[in-house]
Amino acid sequence: MTDIMFMLANDHRNMTKILDALQRQISLMDHEGSPNHHHIRSILVYILDYPTQVHHPVEDLVYGELKIRDPAIARNLDGIEQDHTELEKQTRQFAQAIDRALQGEELPLQWLVHMGQNMIERQRCHMAAEETTLFPAARSSLTPTDWANIALVLGAPDDPLFGPQTREFFRCLHQDIMTSEAV
Repeated sequence: MTDIMFMLANDHRNMTKILDALQRQISLMDHEGSPNHHHIRSILVYILDYPTQVHHPVEDLVYGELKIRDPAIARNLDGIEQDHTELEKQTRQFAQAIDRALQGEELPLQWLVHMGQNMIERQRCHMAAEETTLFPAARSSLTPTDWANIALVLGAPDDPLFGPQTREFFRCLHQDIMTSEAV
């Protein structure tokens, strides 16, 4: 349990850093009109990569084990898998808008700002809800066998931004996040 829960909690801490970096770019967009669109794009690529492909499926596995172990508790968490799907869709829509802006399309600035701020707020609310519902339920209800089943499916995922080997594509973003943390 501890390794998987540590990974999930650590992912949330890292996602907060990512969302903070995105918020800085959105603030630049809103106040100065000159964000680094490539930086925003790399943040969105990360969100569509690791959280969507690794983190959320792990949470879905935890939720699946909870449905088996304690259906009454799991009923209180209904919607978590749907929320993951909707978060991915919202992130893809924002990424597509940023791609259009990168290709030179004139898009209403306030529309982009609003879209980005909504995505950030939704991600933050989602994480807060999981930390107060899913995580405590999993810690209290799942057995060592349940955690072993999850670990078997999970394998050893590597975070391309915060893992031991930062993927080259994310190197500038990683540097920006580390620099902003030092301030």
